[in-house]
Amino acid sequence: EPRREREATRFLLCWFGTYLVFFSLAATKLPNYVLPVYPALAILTARFLDSWRTRERTYPRWIMPAAWSGLTVVGTAAILGLLIVGGAVTLPSVKMRLFPGIEKWAFLGVIPLAATALGIWLQTRGRRDGVIASVTAGSLVFVGSLAACTASEFDPYKAPKLLVDDGAMLRPDEEARIGSLYYFQPSVVFYSQREVKKLETFEEAIDFLAMPYRVFLLVPESTWSELSPRVTVPVRLLGTRYDFLKNCNVALLTNR
Repeated sequence: EPRREREATRFLLCWFGTYLVFFSLAATKLPNYVLPVYPALAILTARFLDSWRTRERTYPRWIMPAAWSGLTVVGTAAILGLLIVGGAVTLPSVKMRLFPGIEKWAFLGVIPLAATALGIWLQTRGRRDGVIASVTAGSLVFVGSLAACTASEFDPYKAPKLLVDDGAMLRPDEEARIGSLYYFQPSVVFYSQREVKKLETFEEAIDFLAMPYRVFLLVPESTWSELSPRVTVPVRLLGTRYDFLKNCNVALLTNR
């Protein structure tokens, strides 16, 4: 019934919008926070595609050209983005962190471009089922390949894992504590299998380093340059690592 469909659509839009707006305004953001929006978005998308496939509804003529343009932009942006981030293509007067090795996966951007070309060809022949199938398959292959192939390229740049390895923190039989000042990544807890105490002030960090057992302190390098003159106990710098997610160098310190 048209009325029930309108009510269902309104409910799904409210569901989607409420979660999206609320967590967009939140100060702390993690990818899993917006997971509840995907069921509503999936149902709305499926409803649109089914009504377009069966010609149950008439949509503006610009809908499909806009969709094909969007897919073309995604494929082109993926190719150029991976080439630029990997350093194969340089942008004059632009300073940015490069991740050598990532550029070899730029060819994955061809997948949405190929799905677009096939979809347009099928649409001109009135095969709307084929259009949906080709775009769906292309999207799944593109996203899956991009996630699987590029993830390992970022491992050398994941500061939490490297910092844990630098300090040999993963020693369950050793009495030790980990603290962080003005820097925190949940993955430090995962890699070290230890609780990470979040310190709020320089005084707390100084007291933490003065504890009678071994401690590790994670702090931005710029902050450590300010803190170090105030530390009176022997402290050793185990190393620094660049965290591309926080866009800063992180210093790892220990009192032993």
